[in-house]
Amino acid sequence: MGDEFEIVPHKSVSGLQVFLVNLLYREPHVHSDLECCYVLSGEAVVTSRNQELILKKDDFVVFNSCQPHEIRSYGKEGVLFLTVQAQTGFCREYYPALSDMEFTFCIGNQCFPERERGEFRKKILELARGYFAQGPGFEFGCMGLLNLLLRDMVKYLPREPGTEAQKQALCNERVNKLLRYLETHFQEKLLLSELAREEGLTVSYLSHFFKDHFQVSFQEYLAGLRCEKARHLLRFTDHKLLDISMESGFSDVKYMNRAFRERYGCTPREYRQKSTLTEIHERTGRILSTQEFFSFEESLAMLPID
Repeated sequence: MGDEFEIVPHKSVSGLQVFLVNLLYREPHVHSDLECCYVLSGEAVVTSRNQELILKKDDFVVFNSCQPHEIRSYGKEGVLFLTVQAQTGFCREYYPALSDMEFTFCIGNQCFPERERGEFRKKILELARGYFAQGPGFEFGCMGLLNLLLRDMVKYLPREPGTEAQKQALCNERVNKLLRYLETHFQEKLLLSELAREEGLTVSYLSHFFKDHFQVSFQEYLAGLRCEKARHLLRFTDHKLLDISMESGFSDVKYMNRAFRERYGCTPREYRQKSTLTEIHERTGRILSTQEFFSFEESLAMLPID
């Protein structure tokens, strides 16, 4: 979100993103795309809407647009996900229902007939190979395979009842609006009362709505965005702490130090001095939101060959 939050450094087909990511932990977050996360190796605990799923190799889960979720790896090596993100509006002309469809939170492959599980795996791997290789006309192949994957999801995955889906669609609209606002303005001074007034809501209602749909409070989520921005600057720049605090939306270094220690168990200076995230985790006992994306070439080499 924001600068490094759910932004992948490559996007070559309109309405579609495909990437490999090795993940240790991803704190609660939301995004506007429909997302399918397929486990290539490792195991993960995925939490969403007060439910928990344990994913193993060849399991996959689908997240609806604006559906908050948290992912945690079981082991120190992380879990390798093949992730496909699609904007639901791409098929609006011939399948408009997808934009309002709410898939039930479940382990997707367990809902498929046994034979179709293998076919789904072949399709998603073929889509990834085409996306990463970018051969002549690869866009046609990618969008064709995306349509086939979505057809299978619509055919086999359980969905929320119509009334629940409509209710969720209204909530999603508000979640998406809040998400865009926070991602754009998190470096500024933000108050829940001002946001509630702008939305024509009471502070109490918006506070409860935020907790229910983002899984954390407004202040916790805002602090998370700012800490992630600060952590990125600490790791990849030589900016002074004062400059980093200002760029991240903190009022001063003292406030950044307190928020950083509460979140990660160490000060920004201590974080910068550590060479690896593993060292920080071992020293503090705190897991940082940690994910490693791979280039097209690396991703191609890592994909399994059936």
